Amino acid sequence: MQSKQDKIANLERNNSLIQQMLLDNKDKIVGYIRVSKYEDNEKEIQRQENAIIDFCKRFNVDCKHIYIDNGFSGLDFNRPGIKEILNKKEKMVLIMFSIGRLTRSYELMQDFIKSTNISVISINDGFIINKC
Repeated sequence: MQSKQDKIANLERNNSLIQQMLLDNKDKIVGYIRVSKYEDNEKEIQRQENAIIDFCKRFNVDCKHIYIDNGFSGLDFNRPGIKEILNKKEKMVLIMFSIGRLTRSYELMQDFIKSTNISVISINDGFIINKC
């Protein structure tokens, strides 16, 4: 498991890649928030939203929309926000607090990577999928 310092260092090493991804797709940047039904949802939504907005400010870009799935499991994609993102079938950069917000399933993550044209930046994990 990576320490917080390792995660920050990973993002720092990838600053130029992230900057290029965001600048090349500045009209296609969206955020995604998911909270389960077991968390202090409003507080957690605000925390994730602030992280996404601050991240975009750091790179001088705007997040065009933030999709929120409140009270949903990360074990499948049966969520309104993620369904809307997937139904768009367009190139975009999806920013989230951590990769676990997208899915907790390795198989779903593989399917997501193979079947979409969506780049992903996971702020807390330093995880990047570049499809730009």
